Amino acid sequence: MIFKELEDEATKAICMLEEYFKLNQDMKFITTIITQIEFIQVCAKVHIDPLKAVLEQNKPFTFGILSSKNFASPQELAMKEQLDIVSELMEKIHFELSVRMSLVN
Repeated sequence: MIFKELEDEATKAICMLEEYFKLNQDMKFITTIITQIEFIQVCAKVHIDPLKAVLEQNKPFTFGILSSKNFASPQELAMKEQLDIVSELMEKIHFELSVRMSLVN
């Protein structure tokens, strides 16, 4: 299902970010992005809607804003593209689950 795809894409993003951070330790915001993507990865693994989970905690994801503001090189833009894939899959899951819930109610 789509949760497995989200988990796999989140894993790819984490690997890319960790490799980049090893060479760019001055870019501390990357650890914030990694933490958020790890949360998404765990949610996907246990089939929980990550967007719903953060909304319930009142702590929005900021990885999209951080990557848009800070990534500019070709390698950074590749990471941003991977983060965009993660974001799109999250939105798709959230939408599909919302539709299912509205049909049940």
